[in-house]
Amino acid sequence: MAFVGWNENLDACIFDLDGTLLDSMNVWQEVDRKYLASFGIVFDNRFSEEIKRLTFNESAKYFIEKFKIERSEEEIMSDWNEMVEVEYRDNIQLKEGVMETLDFLKQKEIRMCVATSCNKDHAIMAMKRLGIYDYFEFVRTCKEIGKNKEHPDIFLACAEEMEVAIEKTMVFEDLRIALEVAKKEGFQTCGIHDTLSTHEKTEIAKLCDYFIYSFYELNQV
Repeated sequence: MAFVGWNENLDACIFDLDGTLLDSMNVWQEVDRKYLASFGIVFDNRFSEEIKRLTFNESAKYFIEKFKIERSEEEIMSDWNEMVEVEYRDNIQLKEGVMETLDFLKQKEIRMCVATSCNKDHAIMAMKRLGIYDYFEFVRTCKEIGKNKEHPDIFLACAEEMEVAIEKTMVFEDLRIALEVAKKEGFQTCGIHDTLSTHEKTEIAKLCDYFIYSFYELNQV
């Protein structure tokens, strides 16, 4: 790997899913666009920026409060789940270099898990289809933890469940606020470039230990 001191300083990795392992963020942006259009509301890219850090439940609440949509949180989440299920089941692909990186980490006996804001059923559905599910010890969601990634709880819970030292655990994320809170807690951090966070790439690169445009950048032994 290209990381200095990889074998000595790394025991575990916590991976985000959407925008990190999966090339899926544009799918969610399109869901937002179509869903708002069904209520006669014009989509603005700033909406994606505002909700990408939220849990599924929080995003539904945001839509109700901001756009005055007359549906319950449960109804909105059900609508979204129906819209995206086919994408996770059939269409969403891995980001380039992911499989090679997971293979390398497995060979080095680095422990791995997933920490995601995604619906757990959809996450597992896509991971199994793409052949990466068995690389990970478990999948934890913000919904299970009860807090979004503006808080470190999901990363701390993952480290505790794997029984690994925080300072020897790396968080892979595309979301700036998630990387900030992980870094503050003492995790190693690797920022992943995603098209929806291009406008923040300079800030993300500065705050992380590592910043990559492709997982292929890590596959240099």
